[in-house]
Amino acid sequence: MKVIPDGYAFQDFEIENEGWSIYRVEDETIIKLRIFLSAVSKARPDPNNPDNIGYELSLSPVNTVAIPDPKNRGNPTPGSFTPRQLQESIVKEDMTFTAIQEPWNVYRFKDGTRLSIRIQAVKISKTDKYDAKGIPVYFINHQPQIKTTLPPELKKKQVRITGQPPSSII
Repeated sequence: MKVIPDGYAFQDFEIENEGWSIYRVEDETIIKLRIFLSAVSKARPDPNNPDNIGYELSLSPVNTVAIPDPKNRGNPTPGSFTPRQLQESIVKEDMTFTAIQEPWNVYRFKDGTRLSIRIQAVKISKTDKYDAKGIPVYFINHQPQIKTTLPPELKKKQVRITGQPPSSII
């Protein structure tokens, strides 16, 4: 369980847009990635540094094989696997892939700050494992991109954003 840092308070936010990043992998499988903003904490104002704004983000990645190519199906692999076990079971590393779309997820905070986040696949690797439906399991390294747009009254402040999701397995 992640503990909120001292001096921070939870902040409500509104969702303006959320979408899936979609990729076609060289084996013709379609993979979808999505990152959700699940919580925002804002630093309480520091009387010694009032021009510094800090946000702590809780980001949750979600990944799915949306459309597996039928020729890539296999027999289900029983059990569950740790990330290390899956990394050790990679049979095709750093597959070529094409981005079909990489939309920005957009959120608006109560103070008027607009946060845009998108997740981008960096590396997609196929393992020798298959899920209960016979769909291949992929190991995906991804990176979020984050940008903020401040309302006019906060434009002269310095914004600090922290919080990153881990690599994912699907």
